[in-house]
Amino acid sequence: MFIMRSLTTICLPMLLIIKFFHRFILLGLFAVTFCQSNAQYVSCNAASFRMNDFAVYKLEENERSLTKPLIYSLSLMTVNLAVLVGGGLSDDKMRFENFEKAFTMLPALDDDGWFYNYFSHPLMGSETYLRAREGGFGYFGSFLFSSAMSVTWEYFLESWTERPSIQDLLITSTTGSLLGELRFWAKSRMKPQHHWFIDPINMLTLSVGKIFDKKEKTVSLAFSFTF
Repeated sequence: MFIMRSLTTICLPMLLIIKFFHRFILLGLFAVTFCQSNAQYVSCNAASFRMNDFAVYKLEENERSLTKPLIYSLSLMTVNLAVLVGGGLSDDKMRFENFEKAFTMLPALDDDGWFYNYFSHPLMGSETYLRAREGGFGYFGSFLFSSAMSVTWEYFLESWTERPSIQDLLITSTTGSLLGELRFWAKSRMKPQHHWFIDPINMLTLSVGKIFDKKEKTVSLAFSFTF
């Protein structure tokens, strides 16, 4: 009886995950097919949709770069961890014992709600996927980058407060990549001033960067004028 109950406890969430993921795959396949059918249109108009150094069109092989996707993703995850710990939202305080368990025990099924497991985490996965796509990587390369960032979060950042989550490892980069591709496609068809609707966090960082860039230029001009 105990064995049957344990199997039910483990298998039922997994079946729900598979069912949920299956629907996203179908949605993703539809999106990819639609994108491919309109590839020529995107290619012809891509040049007009460049926003600073983040290009929303496919770059050439020698233009691919992981620098900006890495800096962006790691910075975002660091802020997330600070909010998680500072806001008292983590399961435990930051302890080395928790970090050690991440590498000595298997991932666990977490008890987070559906909003966090199937909306918040995929949204984060789409964020890292989108940065890789705009860094010049294709579908598979961006998926691998998003997966690597998900593992980094689970094992090297959040693991200080709780064990890595099975749901997060399965869902974040998979459904997140499909969502990220849809965002990439939508963003490539928008004017730059409308990117806020699809990519608000990145647009905010770019806007702040512009402010500091203007300040630096102003100081530089004043210094030059003095001499």
